[in-house]
Amino acid sequence: MYVTASPFTSRVRSFIPLHSSMPSPQSATQILSYITAVRYLFDGRKLTQEGYDKYKGGVFKIAMLDHWEVIASGPRAIEDISKAPTDTLSLLDAVQRTAEVDYTLVPEIRRDLYHIHIIRSRLTRGLNALFSDVREEVISAFNGLVPVTDEWVPYPAQETVMQIVSWASNRVFVGLLKCRDADFCALNVDFTIAVVKAVLVLNRFPDLMKSLASRLLTSIPSARAIHHLAPIIEERRAKQLALGDSWDDKPGQEQSVRNLAIRILTVNFTAIDTSSMSFTQTLYHFAANPEYACVLREEIESAVAEDGWTKHARERFSRAHRCRHTTILNCMPIPTSSIPGASPACANHTNSDDDLSALVRAKLQIVFTSTDFLFFGHGKHACPGRFFAAHEIKAMLAHVVVAYDVKFENGAADFPPNVFIGSASLPGKGQVIFRKRQVSDELTLAFLEK
Repeated sequence: MYVTASPFTSRVRSFIPLHSSMPSPQSATQILSYITAVRYLFDGRKLTQEGYDKYKGGVFKIAMLDHWEVIASGPRAIEDISKAPTDTLSLLDAVQRTAEVDYTLVPEIRRDLYHIHIIRSRLTRGLNALFSDVREEVISAFNGLVPVTDEWVPYPAQETVMQIVSWASNRVFVGLLKCRDADFCALNVDFTIAVVKAVLVLNRFPDLMKSLASRLLTSIPSARAIHHLAPIIEERRAKQLALGDSWDDKPGQEQSVRNLAIRILTVNFTAIDTSSMSFTQTLYHFAANPEYACVLREEIESAVAEDGWTKHARERFSRAHRCRHTTILNCMPIPTSSIPGASPACANHTNSDDDLSALVRAKLQIVFTSTDFLFFGHGKHACPGRFFAAHEIKAMLAHVVVAYDVKFENGAADFPPNVFIGSASLPGKGQVIFRKRQVSDELTLAFLEK
């Protein structure tokens, strides 16, 4: 397992001499390092794996176009990064470097991360009360996007999952009416794609050119965001005037409608990006290994039959936890919104042919971070929304295995290949075919209505 120490990157090429004792898997000479940087854009996975194989347990560097990327391999180095004080490794500098926040979003998001406190406190504490809404929205989204039929019907996995995650997340973030607005749902997906593309473009430019490049080469749909969210923001402000400061749900101090709208889309962006990548890989596992769904159905139906959709029942979905954890380890997902300072990656892949009993034996929970599970980061800066993401993914997972049969066309067992761009790895695009689960209508209906 290895992680990228992104906070080093802003000045690391001047900070670390080219011929320092820090090793590199490729030549560190001035000219050849730029060749390595270009190679990294198109073959980053292989290049990083070379470094990991050579310097496992240590630290090595890989050349980027404008900096050296310092990579730590091994638990001790990862712990050192996760525990480093902010005056040594700055989260805010890393966010700006990796996500280009000042250009893709608004600078105020980097300067005041108050939304993180809200997610850690109010959202996480309210998850049990919110689960029924999330589950209702998941079912509604699947019914709208993947209608239950007796015939096998193909759907683009990644695009479909992104839309479902958008519906479910926005049920919590903006409410019932707006979360089902077709254009607002499209806006959230478009915003996510636009930000990812903008980051990939702007990362290739030196700092002096990024402002101009962002105006000429990127397009963030802020006007659409204001159109949809300004009425909600103004309604809440009017309610605050009527109820006063004693209102528990009163708005915060930020006044700019544009900044508030972009911040809401940013929270959506992290939710859609992280949850959709995780669940797309999970869906691919079920399509390639239909026997997994059978075991999970047994566990889920048993728990819900006894306790309904309660917290106690959901805590009994232990195989669902482990399946999602191992699914993530089978790929190399590095979402743009991952915690700066630690990029989750997989040097040692689990065997995709392992049967489900191997997953059950792995006593793992997706929300708990460690030096060998970095999908949500690790340490004090671990993703604050991982508990919400776990609830959301669990709701989607339970609905799919209970309501559908899924597989790849022609019964294929191979996943679509991942797409690698530099250090980033995205689920490959592919189609999964769905049909109504082949059990009695009475059994399925009774279960879904619990």
